[in-house]
Amino acid sequence: INFNQMQALLSSLPNVAPTDGTTSALEKKSWTWEGSLADHMRILLQVPFFFIAPIVLPPKACAVIHLSVESKYSSRFFSHLQGELGRMAGLNDAYELCSTGKLTGGESDEFGCFAKYGRAFAKKDGMGDNVQQKYDTIAEKHSAFAARCAQGLAFFS
Repeated sequence: INFNQMQALLSSLPNVAPTDGTTSALEKKSWTWEGSLADHMRILLQVPFFFIAPIVLPPKACAVIHLSVESKYSSRFFSHLQGELGRMAGLNDAYELCSTGKLTGGESDEFGCFAKYGRAFAKKDGMGDNVQQKYDTIAEKHSAFAARCAQGLAFFS
């Protein structure tokens, strides 16, 4: 079974959250076997890209994705940890990115699309048209494979 067949299978399952990210509170809390299977498959499909990402993407891009996703949650421990990792990767404004989710300075030209994607991913739990638009921007600017790796990193950030 290839990736496209798996995507078709997952999209055909009933009771799966819609792609626009809008569900009622009751629907978000309802548990079904089909929804659980779809969620598990969605996450399992990201594992290879998570491990390949540090090879495909530059260290700054990886750090930007982690920091922009972390900026939504604001955990003191993880903010500091990701900030230090971003600093070690060479980001000039790692702590600013972690607190605001926005990349400033000269790095925003090259890695801004990764920051926007990570922030959109965190806000909408990886679903919705806005997240897909940011994903498409990475695919256009860098490559489709880079976009898949960014998605894998965002899932496990």
